[in-house]
Amino acid sequence: MPEKRTIVLIQEVPSVRIAKIGKGLIRAGDFNIVICYLKTVSQYPTEKVFTQKFCYDFIPWISGLPFETIKGVIHNRLDLFDRERLLKYIRNLKNLYLVHAISPPPKLCRWVIESEVCTTVFDQYDLLAQSYGKDRVRSKDLKDELFCIENADGMVHKGPAEELEFYYKEFRVSPASDFTFPDPCDEDLFVPPAKKISSISKEVHFVYVGGISRDAGYDLIKVGEMLSRQGIHLHIYPAPNTSPSVLKEYLKHQKENTMLHLHAPVAYLDLPSEISKYHFGIYLFPPSDDENFMRKMRTASGNKIPSYWEAGLPVIIAKDLEYSANIVKEYDGGFVIKIEELENIRELIGQIDYEEMSKKVFSARERFSLSKKILELISFYEKLGSI
Repeated sequence: MPEKRTIVLIQEVPSVRIAKIGKGLIRAGDFNIVICYLKTVSQYPTEKVFTQKFCYDFIPWISGLPFETIKGVIHNRLDLFDRERLLKYIRNLKNLYLVHAISPPPKLCRWVIESEVCTTVFDQYDLLAQSYGKDRVRSKDLKDELFCIENADGMVHKGPAEELEFYYKEFRVSPASDFTFPDPCDEDLFVPPAKKISSISKEVHFVYVGGISRDAGYDLIKVGEMLSRQGIHLHIYPAPNTSPSVLKEYLKHQKENTMLHLHAPVAYLDLPSEISKYHFGIYLFPPSDDENFMRKMRTASGNKIPSYWEAGLPVIIAKDLEYSANIVKEYDGGFVIKIEELENIRELIGQIDYEEMSKKVFSARERFSLSKKILELISFYEKLGSI
Protein backbone atom coordinates (compact mmCIF):
# COMPACT_ATOMS: atom_id res chain seq x y z
CA MET A 1 0.00 0.00 0.00
CA PRO A 2 1.46 3.41 -0.96
CA GLU A 3 2.23 5.89 1.79
CA LYS A 4 -0.27 8.61 2.47
CA ARG A 5 0.54 11.98 0.92
CA THR A 6 1.33 14.73 3.41
CA ILE A 7 -0.22 18.18 3.22
CA VAL A 8 0.94 20.79 5.74
CA LEU A 9 -1.46 23.49 6.88
CA ILE A 10 0.14 26.48 8.62
CA GLN A 11 -1.47 29.30 10.55
CA GLU A 12 -0.09 31.31 13.45
CA VAL A 13 -3.35 30.99 15.42
CA PRO A 14 -5.55 28.17 14.06
CA SER A 15 -8.93 29.37 12.80
CA VAL A 16 -12.23 27.76 11.87
CA ARG A 17 -11.08 27.93 8.23
CA ILE A 18 -7.95 25.84 8.75
CA ALA A 19 -9.93 23.28 10.75
CA LYS A 20 -12.55 22.95 8.03
CA ILE A 21 -9.90 22.49 5.35
CA GLY A 22 -8.08 19.87 7.42
CA LYS A 23 -11.25 17.96 8.16
CA GLY A 24 -12.36 18.07 4.53
CA LEU A 25 -9.00 16.86 3.17
CA ILE A 26 -8.84 13.90 5.55
CA ARG A 27 -12.37 12.86 4.60
CA ALA A 28 -11.87 13.30 0.87
CA GLY A 29 -8.50 11.71 0.24
CA ASP A 30 -5.75 9.45 1.44
CA PHE A 31 -3.81 12.22 3.15
CA ASN A 32 -1.82 12.93 6.26
CA ILE A 33 -2.81 16.43 7.33
CA VAL A 34 -0.27 18.21 9.53
CA ILE A 35 -1.02 21.52 11.24
CA CYS A 36 1.81 23.84 12.30
CA TYR A 37 0.96 26.74 14.59
CA LEU A 38 2.42 29.22 17.07
CA LYS A 39 -0.37 29.11 19.63
CA THR A 40 -3.80 27.55 19.52
CA VAL A 41 -7.15 28.97 20.46
CA SER A 42 -9.05 26.98 17.84
CA GLN A 43 -12.69 26.30 18.63
CA TYR A 44 -12.45 22.97 16.82
CA PRO A 45 -11.14 19.89 18.69
CA THR A 46 -7.93 19.73 16.63
CA GLU A 47 -7.06 16.16 17.61
CA LYS A 48 -10.09 15.06 15.57
CA VAL A 49 -9.16 17.21 12.57
CA PHE A 50 -5.42 16.79 11.99
CA THR A 51 -3.17 13.74 11.73
CA GLN A 52 -0.25 15.53 13.40
CA LYS A 53 0.25 18.83 15.22
CA PHE A 54 3.45 20.84 15.64
CA CYS A 55 3.98 24.06 17.57
CA TYR A 56 6.95 25.91 16.08
CA ASP A 57 7.20 28.42 18.96
CA PHE A 58 10.86 28.67 19.97
CA ILE A 59 10.26 30.22 23.43
CA PRO A 60 9.35 26.99 25.32
CA TRP A 61 12.63 25.45 24.13
CA ILE A 62 15.01 28.02 25.57
CA SER A 63 14.18 27.81 29.29
CA GLY A 64 17.08 25.46 29.95
CA LEU A 65 19.67 27.44 27.96
CA PRO A 66 22.44 29.62 29.49
CA PHE A 67 21.44 33.18 30.37
CA GLU A 68 23.71 34.74 27.72
CA THR A 69 22.04 32.64 25.03
CA ILE A 70 18.55 33.62 26.20
CA LYS A 71 19.67 37.27 26.36
CA GLY A 72 20.83 37.02 22.76
CA VAL A 73 17.48 35.57 21.71
CA ILE A 74 15.60 38.40 23.40
CA HIS A 75 17.69 41.00 21.59
CA ASN A 76 17.10 39.35 18.23
CA ARG A 77 13.88 38.75 16.39
CA LEU A 78 12.32 35.64 17.82
CA ASP A 79 10.64 34.77 14.53
CA LEU A 80 14.07 33.87 13.11
CA PHE A 81 14.17 30.99 15.59
CA ASP A 82 10.52 30.11 14.95
CA ARG A 83 11.28 30.06 11.22
CA GLU A 84 14.12 27.56 11.53
CA ARG A 85 12.13 25.24 13.79
CA LEU A 86 9.19 25.29 11.41
CA LEU A 87 11.18 24.70 8.22
CA LYS A 88 13.29 21.96 9.77
CA TYR A 89 10.15 20.13 10.85
CA ILE A 90 8.55 20.44 7.40
CA ARG A 91 11.69 19.26 5.59
CA ASN A 92 11.74 16.08 7.70
CA LEU A 93 8.15 15.08 6.94
CA LYS A 94 7.72 11.97 4.81
CA ASN A 95 5.97 12.07 1.45
CA LEU A 96 5.58 15.86 1.54
CA TYR A 97 3.55 17.22 -1.37
CA LEU A 98 2.21 20.64 -0.49
CA VAL A 99 2.16 23.41 2.11
CA HIS A 100 -1.02 25.49 2.41
CA ALA A 101 -0.21 28.56 4.52
CA ILE A 102 -3.11 30.62 5.86
CA SER A 103 -2.49 34.26 6.68
CA PRO A 104 -2.34 36.54 8.61
CA PRO A 105 0.55 36.90 9.03
CA PRO A 106 1.84 36.49 5.45
CA LYS A 107 5.41 35.97 6.68
CA LEU A 108 4.67 32.26 7.31
CA CYS A 109 4.02 31.62 3.65
CA ARG A 110 7.03 33.71 2.69
CA TRP A 111 9.26 31.52 4.86
CA VAL A 112 8.12 28.40 3.00
CA ILE A 113 8.34 29.99 -0.46
CA GLU A 114 11.89 31.21 0.16
CA SER A 115 12.96 27.80 1.50
CA GLU A 116 11.77 26.10 -1.72
CA VAL A 117 10.82 23.10 0.40
CA CYS A 118 7.85 22.15 -1.78
CA THR A 119 4.85 23.51 -3.69
CA THR A 120 3.29 26.33 -1.67
CA VAL A 121 -0.25 27.72 -1.58
CA PHE A 122 -0.85 31.18 -0.14
CA ASP A 123 -4.24 31.63 1.54
CA GLN A 124 -4.80 35.20 2.75
CA TYR A 125 -8.05 35.06 4.73
CA ASP A 126 -8.49 38.83 4.76
CA LEU A 127 -6.32 40.39 2.06
CA LEU A 128 -4.64 43.15 4.06
CA ALA A 129 -4.26 46.04 1.63
CA GLN A 130 -7.58 45.31 -0.08
CA SER A 131 -9.53 44.93 3.18
CA TYR A 132 -8.04 47.68 5.32
CA GLY A 133 -6.35 50.08 2.89
CA LYS A 134 -2.70 50.02 1.82
CA ASP A 135 -1.86 52.96 4.10
CA ARG A 136 -3.26 51.15 7.16
CA VAL A 137 -1.11 48.02 6.84
CA ARG A 138 2.34 47.65 8.41
CA SER A 139 5.04 48.07 5.77
CA LYS A 140 6.58 44.65 6.42
CA ASP A 141 3.23 42.86 6.31
CA LEU A 142 2.39 44.57 3.02
CA LYS A 143 5.75 43.58 1.50
CA ASP A 144 5.24 39.97 2.67
CA GLU A 145 1.71 39.90 1.28
CA LEU A 146 2.79 41.19 -2.14
CA PHE A 147 5.73 38.75 -2.20
CA CYS A 148 3.45 35.80 -1.48
CA ILE A 149 0.82 36.80 -4.05
CA GLU A 150 3.51 37.02 -6.73
CA ASN A 151 5.71 34.06 -5.76
CA ALA A 152 3.51 31.31 -4.34
CA ASP A 153 2.77 28.43 -6.70
CA GLY A 154 -0.93 29.13 -6.21
CA MET A 155 -3.22 31.35 -4.19
CA VAL A 156 -6.48 30.59 -2.42
CA HIS A 157 -8.80 33.38 -1.32
CA LYS A 158 -12.37 33.49 -0.06
CA GLY A 159 -13.70 36.35 -2.17
CA PRO A 160 -14.28 37.25 -5.83
CA ALA A 161 -11.80 38.17 -8.57
CA GLU A 162 -12.18 41.83 -7.57
CA GLU A 163 -9.94 41.14 -4.57
CA LEU A 164 -6.99 40.30 -6.80
CA GLU A 165 -7.80 42.94 -9.41
CA PHE A 166 -7.18 45.49 -6.65
CA TYR A 167 -3.59 44.23 -6.27
CA TYR A 168 -2.87 44.37 -9.96
CA LYS A 169 -4.29 47.88 -10.21
CA GLU A 170 -2.46 49.20 -7.15
CA PHE A 171 0.80 47.19 -7.19
CA ARG A 172 1.00 45.39 -10.55
CA VAL A 173 1.19 41.99 -8.86
CA SER A 174 -0.94 38.92 -9.59
CA PRO A 175 -0.76 35.24 -8.60
CA ALA A 176 0.49 32.49 -10.89
CA SER A 177 -2.79 30.66 -10.32
CA ASP A 178 -5.71 31.34 -7.99
CA PHE A 179 -8.82 29.66 -6.62
CA THR A 180 -11.81 31.05 -4.72
CA PHE A 181 -12.70 28.98 -1.66
CA PRO A 182 -15.34 30.58 0.57
CA ASP A 183 -15.83 28.89 3.95
CA PRO A 184 -18.43 26.13 3.35
CA CYS A 185 -20.98 24.50 5.66
CA ASP A 186 -19.77 21.71 7.94
CA GLU A 187 -22.14 18.73 7.71
CA ASP A 188 -21.28 17.71 11.27
CA LEU A 189 -22.99 20.89 12.47
CA PHE A 190 -26.22 20.54 10.51
CA VAL A 191 -29.25 21.05 12.76
CA PRO A 192 -32.50 19.27 11.80
CA PRO A 193 -35.69 21.36 11.57
CA ALA A 194 -35.94 22.99 14.99
CA LYS A 195 -38.79 24.29 17.13
CA LYS A 196 -38.89 28.08 16.90
CA ILE A 197 -38.94 30.52 19.79
CA SER A 198 -42.37 31.65 18.59
CA SER A 199 -44.70 31.41 15.61
CA ILE A 200 -43.47 33.77 12.89
CA SER A 201 -47.04 35.02 12.50
CA LYS A 202 -46.95 36.31 16.10
CA GLU A 203 -43.35 37.40 16.70
CA VAL A 204 -40.36 37.62 14.38
CA HIS A 205 -36.85 36.93 15.70
CA PHE A 206 -33.69 37.79 13.76
CA VAL A 207 -30.21 36.70 14.81
CA TYR A 208 -26.77 38.09 14.03
CA VAL A 209 -23.41 36.43 14.77
CA GLY A 210 -19.93 37.98 14.54
CA GLY A 211 -18.19 41.33 14.96
CA ILE A 212 -20.22 44.18 16.45
CA SER A 213 -17.78 47.09 16.87
CA ARG A 214 -19.45 50.28 15.65
CA ASP A 215 -16.03 51.90 15.15
CA ALA A 216 -15.23 49.13 12.66
CA GLY A 217 -18.50 49.71 10.79
CA TYR A 218 -20.63 46.96 12.37
CA ASP A 219 -23.47 49.12 13.71
CA LEU A 220 -26.01 46.56 14.95
CA ILE A 221 -27.45 49.11 17.37
CA LYS A 222 -28.82 51.15 14.48
CA VAL A 223 -30.08 47.97 12.81
CA GLY A 224 -31.79 46.98 16.08
CA GLU A 225 -33.55 50.33 16.27
CA MET A 226 -34.90 49.94 12.71
CA LEU A 227 -36.18 46.46 13.53
CA SER A 228 -37.70 47.31 16.91
CA ARG A 229 -39.91 49.95 15.30
CA GLN A 230 -41.48 47.06 13.36
CA GLY A 231 -41.80 44.77 16.37
CA ILE A 232 -38.90 42.52 15.33
CA HIS A 233 -36.50 41.09 17.89
CA LEU A 234 -32.75 41.13 17.15
CA HIS A 235 -30.56 38.58 18.97
CA ILE A 236 -26.82 39.28 18.83
CA TYR A 237 -24.10 36.70 19.48
CA PRO A 238 -20.82 38.65 19.49
CA ALA A 239 -17.45 37.22 18.50
CA PRO A 240 -15.54 35.75 21.48
CA ASN A 241 -12.81 38.42 21.20
CA THR A 242 -15.21 41.39 21.43
CA SER A 243 -13.79 44.07 23.71
CA PRO A 244 -15.52 44.80 27.06
CA SER A 245 -16.05 48.46 26.05
CA VAL A 246 -18.02 47.39 22.95
CA LEU A 247 -20.11 44.95 24.98
CA LYS A 248 -20.79 47.68 27.55
CA GLU A 249 -22.13 49.97 24.81
CA TYR A 250 -24.53 47.29 23.56
CA LEU A 251 -25.68 46.46 27.09
CA LYS A 252 -26.55 50.13 27.58
CA HIS A 253 -28.67 50.17 24.42
CA GLN A 254 -30.27 46.86 25.37
CA LYS A 255 -31.84 48.64 28.37
CA GLU A 256 -33.28 51.29 26.05
CA ASN A 257 -34.42 48.84 23.35
CA THR A 258 -36.22 45.85 24.85
CA MET A 259 -36.20 44.07 21.48
CA LEU A 260 -32.40 44.10 21.29
CA HIS A 261 -30.91 41.03 22.98
CA LEU A 262 -27.15 40.72 23.55
CA HIS A 263 -26.20 37.13 24.31
CA ALA A 264 -22.95 35.70 25.65
CA PRO A 265 -20.53 34.45 22.96
CA VAL A 266 -21.10 30.82 22.01
CA ALA A 267 -18.42 28.37 20.86
CA TYR A 268 -18.46 27.91 17.08
CA LEU A 269 -19.33 24.22 17.30
CA ASP A 270 -22.37 24.98 19.48
CA LEU A 271 -23.57 28.02 17.55
CA PRO A 272 -25.86 26.40 14.94
CA SER A 273 -27.91 24.51 17.54
CA GLU A 274 -28.10 27.64 19.73
CA ILE A 275 -29.43 29.93 17.00
CA SER A 276 -31.70 27.42 15.22
CA LYS A 277 -34.67 28.61 17.35
CA TYR A 278 -34.79 31.98 15.55
CA HIS A 279 -36.40 32.74 12.19
CA PHE A 280 -33.74 34.49 10.06
CA GLY A 281 -30.01 35.10 10.16
CA ILE A 282 -29.03 38.60 9.05
CA TYR A 283 -25.92 39.89 7.34
CA LEU A 284 -26.23 43.64 6.79
CA PHE A 285 -24.90 46.94 8.04
CA PRO A 286 -25.78 50.61 7.52
CA PRO A 287 -23.72 52.27 4.75
CA SER A 288 -20.36 53.69 5.87
CA ASP A 289 -18.31 56.67 4.69
CA ASP A 290 -15.20 54.51 5.07
CA GLU A 291 -14.18 53.50 1.53
CA ASN A 292 -12.00 50.65 2.80
CA PHE A 293 -14.83 49.20 4.89
CA MET A 294 -17.30 49.33 2.01
CA ARG A 295 -14.76 47.72 -0.36
CA LYS A 296 -14.16 44.97 2.18
CA MET A 297 -17.91 44.42 2.62
CA ARG A 298 -18.44 44.28 -1.15
CA THR A 299 -16.07 41.30 -1.42
CA ALA A 300 -16.61 39.82 2.04
CA SER A 301 -17.46 36.25 2.91
CA GLY A 302 -16.89 34.31 6.09
CA ASN A 303 -18.68 31.99 8.47
CA LYS A 304 -21.93 33.90 8.93
CA ILE A 305 -23.75 32.32 5.99
CA PRO A 306 -22.46 28.79 6.80
CA SER A 307 -23.49 29.20 10.46
CA TYR A 308 -26.99 30.38 9.54
CA TRP A 309 -27.47 27.57 7.02
CA GLU A 310 -26.05 24.96 9.41
CA ALA A 311 -28.76 26.15 11.81
CA GLY A 312 -31.41 25.85 9.09
CA LEU A 313 -32.04 29.60 8.92
CA PRO A 314 -32.78 31.59 5.76
CA VAL A 315 -30.41 34.54 5.34
CA ILE A 316 -31.45 38.16 4.87
CA ILE A 317 -28.47 39.94 3.35
CA ALA A 318 -27.80 43.45 2.08
CA LYS A 319 -27.23 43.96 -1.64
CA ASP A 320 -24.10 46.01 -0.77
CA LEU A 321 -22.37 42.80 0.33
CA GLU A 322 -22.19 41.83 -3.32
CA TYR A 323 -20.14 38.63 -3.18
CA SER A 324 -21.95 37.07 -0.22
CA ALA A 325 -25.30 38.25 -1.59
CA ASN A 326 -24.53 36.40 -4.82
CA ILE A 327 -23.87 33.21 -2.81
CA VAL A 328 -27.28 33.53 -1.12
CA LYS A 329 -28.94 34.08 -4.51
CA GLU A 330 -27.03 31.28 -6.27
CA TYR A 331 -27.88 28.69 -3.61
CA ASP A 332 -31.39 30.07 -2.95
CA GLY A 333 -30.87 30.17 0.80
CA GLY A 334 -32.60 33.43 1.67
CA PHE A 335 -33.17 36.78 0.03
CA VAL A 336 -31.30 39.97 -0.80
CA ILE A 337 -32.53 43.45 0.13
CA LYS A 338 -31.47 47.02 -0.34
CA ILE A 339 -30.49 48.40 3.04
CA GLU A 340 -33.28 50.98 2.90
CA GLU A 341 -35.79 48.10 2.61
CA LEU A 342 -34.93 47.17 6.18
CA GLU A 343 -37.32 49.95 7.24
CA ASN A 344 -40.26 47.79 6.11
CA ILE A 345 -38.77 44.30 6.30
CA ARG A 346 -41.73 43.07 8.36
CA GLU A 347 -44.00 43.72 5.39
CA LEU A 348 -41.61 41.90 3.03
CA ILE A 349 -41.47 38.88 5.33
CA GLY A 350 -45.25 38.73 5.33
CA GLN A 351 -45.19 38.18 1.58
CA ILE A 352 -43.01 35.04 1.62
CA ASP A 353 -43.80 31.39 2.33
CA TYR A 354 -41.50 30.85 5.31
CA GLU A 355 -41.84 27.06 5.38
CA GLU A 356 -40.97 26.80 1.70
CA MET A 357 -37.96 29.12 2.10
CA SER A 358 -36.74 27.07 5.07
CA LYS A 359 -36.87 23.88 2.98
CA LYS A 360 -34.67 25.56 0.37
CA VAL A 361 -32.05 26.27 3.08
CA PHE A 362 -31.63 22.54 3.72
CA SER A 363 -30.94 22.05 0.02
CA ALA A 364 -28.60 25.06 -0.09
CA ARG A 365 -26.40 23.84 2.75
CA GLU A 366 -26.02 20.40 1.16
CA ARG A 367 -24.82 21.98 -2.09
CA PHE A 368 -22.55 24.40 -0.19
CA SER A 369 -21.15 21.68 2.06
CA LEU A 370 -17.54 20.99 2.98
CA SER A 371 -17.57 17.53 1.39
CA LYS A 372 -18.48 19.04 -2.00
CA LYS A 373 -16.34 22.19 -1.86
CA ILE A 374 -13.20 20.41 -0.67
CA LEU A 375 -13.13 18.38 -3.91
CA GLU A 376 -12.80 21.66 -5.81
CA LEU A 377 -9.84 22.63 -3.61
CA ILE A 378 -8.16 19.27 -4.24
CA SER A 379 -8.64 19.80 -7.98
CA PHE A 380 -6.86 23.12 -7.63
CA TYR A 381 -3.96 21.37 -5.84
CA GLU A 382 -3.80 18.89 -8.72
CA LYS A 383 -3.53 21.72 -11.27
CA LEU A 384 -0.44 22.88 -9.40
CA GLY A 385 1.12 19.49 -10.10
CA SER A 386 1.46 18.46 -6.46
CA ILE A 387 -0.94 15.56 -6.11
